[in-house]
This record gives sequence, structure tokens and C-alpha cells, in this order.
Amino acid sequence: MNNKKCFHQKKSKQVAILRHLLNGDTINSVEAFRFFNTTRLSSSIKSLRNMGYKITTYFEENSKLGIYTMVSGNLIDNKELYKSRCK
Repeated sequence: MNNKKCFHQKKSKQVAILRHLLNGDTINSVEAFRFFNTTRLSSSIKSLRNMGYKITTYFEENSKLGIYTMVSGNLIDNKELYKSRCK
């Protein structure tokens, strides 16, 4: 019997970030450190993008801090992708 958990069932920082974004929230590197104790947000975002999640980056005026969010038109697609990963 295979007891290996799929990616989305693991309790990892990357999965926590994904769930945060799927809830419609945004995240930046300061929040990632505060809430998820990670200093490698860009790496997690790249991995999630490589898995097919549509995540965009934007910058507020007079700020060098990138803010990540799910692409609004693809939020349903992202949620479906999440649900389909462990079937």
C-alpha cells in the first residue's frame, strides 16, 4: 500500500502559501516571513508557477516590494488544479 502523501496534503510552507493565495489573499516577502517563517517566497512562487498555478506579481508605487496574487480571471482554474492534484 502506498502511504505517500501528495504535495497538497503535506504540511509545508509552500502549501500554506498556496492555500493563502487560493483564499484570494496577497502576499509579499515580509508577510511570508511573519506568517510562514520563510525567507524564500520567490522560490516558492516559482515552484507553484511551474506546477501550473497562475500567480502574478505587482508593485505598489514607491515600493520595491513585490506583491504576489493569484491571477483573478484564473482563480477558479487554480482551485480546480488544486483539487485535481490528489485524485
